[in-house]
Amino acid sequence: MSLVREDLHDYCLASNLALNEKIVQLRQEGQNVYHLAFGQSPFPVIEEAVEALKDNAEQNAYLPVTGIPKLRKAICDFHCHFDDLHFLPEQVIVAPGSKELIFLLMTVFGGGRNL
Repeated sequence: MSLVREDLHDYCLASNLALNEKIVQLRQEGQNVYHLAFGQSPFPVIEEAVEALKDNAEQNAYLPVTGIPKLRKAICDFHCHFDDLHFLPEQVIVAPGSKELIFLLMTVFGGGRNL
């Protein structure tokens, strides 16, 4: 008896996992690949970020669901200054990763049916 539903037996590897395996293979072959698909930056963490993490390491409470208000305002200010785009912080959502934001957009817009 299989634990996997019968209608799922013929499914293949998820595309993001297949891509990850291909990246591993290319690297093993000696190719230089900048892999950003899983949030694994090949670049060093900037010192300012390291210091900010150290300074805030004791903060362990859940953050607001839509993001830190000060950060949301800073994002608005950045785009106003550099892109002449004007948003309110209430119109900005900050999340820990792009997959969560994509899922949120698909959920809000009917599972992608309206995109």
